[in-house]
Amino acid sequence: MLLHLDRLHLADRRAGLTPPGLLETRRDLMSPLLLARPRNSRAPLAGGVLTLPGFDPVRELRKRLEREYLDRLVVTPRQISRFLERRVAPFGEGQAANFWLESVDDFLVFEALRLIVAAGEHDTDARRIAAHLARYFEFEPNQQLRVDNDWLTCGGFTVRRKGDRVTMEAANVA
Repeated sequence: MLLHLDRLHLADRRAGLTPPGLLETRRDLMSPLLLARPRNSRAPLAGGVLTLPGFDPVRELRKRLEREYLDRLVVTPRQISRFLERRVAPFGEGQAANFWLESVDDFLVFEALRLIVAAGEHDTDARRIAAHLARYFEFEPNQQLRVDNDWLTCGGFTVRRKGDRVTMEAANVA
């Protein structure tokens, strides 16, 4: 189709006619600003002694705080087990709406637990953690039960505890 239009355009131009519509003659875009600029000369390499920055306590504190922050965001299956053991009675069951959240760490654990229950069989990481927790807990999503507290609002779920096992605190584990 483009070749046909080009032929018509050439035929009309030879006849001295301008085609109606938006067709325009080709304009070459020429400008000194469109040309490539020559490279600047490179500075020669020179040897020397590298000086490392001195000890900066503020930078070290910032690095330590960033490391602690990132470590805090990683929720382990042990933390989830400990969280559930404190909220679900042995051989009992508990509703997610009744789980109290006292700290940011509790919120992070609850959020990880909520995502594990919501992901079901779709997320491989959630399946792996759920398989670890499945030895001691059963999870059942229930959208009729809503979690609505100071921290978040989401769909609810039920947790059933299969036994009376207690996870050791991280500080007591050698």
